[in-house]
Amino acid sequence: MGEQPNLRRGFTLVELLVALAIIALILASIIPFILANLEASRRIKCEDNLRTIYYALGDYQRDFLTYPRTRFDPNRNDWTCYTGTDEMHPFADSSTVAVNDVTASLWLLVRIGYLPDTATFICPSSDRVRDPMTNAAGGRATLLERGNFRSVRNLAYSILSPFNPSPAFVWNDTLPSDSALLADMNPGMAGTRDEVTKPLAHDQPMTQAWANANNHAKAGQNVLYSGGSVQFESTAFCGYGSQPAGERNAQPVTGDNIFTAYRATPGGKPLIDGPGDYGKSFAPTWNYDSYLLPSDDE
Repeated sequence: MGEQPNLRRGFTLVELLVALAIIALILASIIPFILANLEASRRIKCEDNLRTIYYALGDYQRDFLTYPRTRFDPNRNDWTCYTGTDEMHPFADSSTVAVNDVTASLWLLVRIGYLPDTATFICPSSDRVRDPMTNAAGGRATLLERGNFRSVRNLAYSILSPFNPSPAFVWNDTLPSDSALLADMNPGMAGTRDEVTKPLAHDQPMTQAWANANNHAKAGQNVLYSGGSVQFESTAFCGYGSQPAGERNAQPVTGDNIFTAYRATPGGKPLIDGPGDYGKSFAPTWNYDSYLLPSDDE
């Protein structure tokens, strides 16, 4: 009997297309799951960073009886950031660290050694990178040779402004436990359109996602509260403040935009039901105003 012919054949074009379609469907169903899990892990890391900074703030306060704050001029209703990067004497009158510098205040945690790893200031869902700890010439800098972050790209979080000129404001752990203390970075003007800066009525759903931080693709922000808890909030309207005596029966405010300052009335009191203000010429004017700085505008 002769040798049998080889009956093997390759895939037809139709079979190949069907196989590719099946693979594409599988990938389409798996990739969102993978990306969601990656983002979930990034949020957890971001939460850990905020809690680590919180512990450093507590250590600083135990030694200095206050949270870190550089030179403060209570007569100025403004703030600044990222000044005096290579300053060795941030508290001197001649310091290149400007008064009311929010980022220089946060940098004190690194400068004095309460927070040795600058990567803690970086949210893994952001485009920021850790501070390289270099001097102006690009060489290695010691902690005491630096007075601020090297670049705006080296910080991914905002902190409650320590430069509140209200005489009732105290910069320590006596803040109400549900006051926002740190969060993913303020989006700046991109999140402060007039229609989103109006504080919400208590019965309104908080759906203003466009006011959220940019770190998590505007899905929300991790917020560290003064009591030490960290929550992923789907809206920036999660602040708290006790209203001044005599205003609306001094009931607590909930739903304050943590990325804006309350607008002051001509009499100097906060306009609770009006739009918030944002910018370097606006500081919190009232002891419990949630206003986290700096922002992505810088």
